[in-house]
Amino acid sequence: MLVHELFNEAVENNYVTKNPARRIVLPRCKGIQEIGPLRESQVRALPQNTEGRGRLMWRILLLTFVRIGELLALRKT
Repeated sequence: MLVHELFNEAVENNYVTKNPARRIVLPRCKGIQEIGPLRESQVRALPQNTEGRGRLMWRILLLTFVRIGELLALRKT
């Protein structure tokens, strides 16, 4: 959809003469399903049901509120 609209804009502004995405048929997608937050019991079960490095990662995430990218960037010194 985005590519189609970008090329439509390019045609309107005379950057390209024809939209190469004009015949693209978009697949049918499922609707967005809302996912609610975890219950306290579910959060408490996360580190308890894992072991080793996974358990440590859950504990750091839950206790410090760092983002997953920040957690994965941590290095042992």
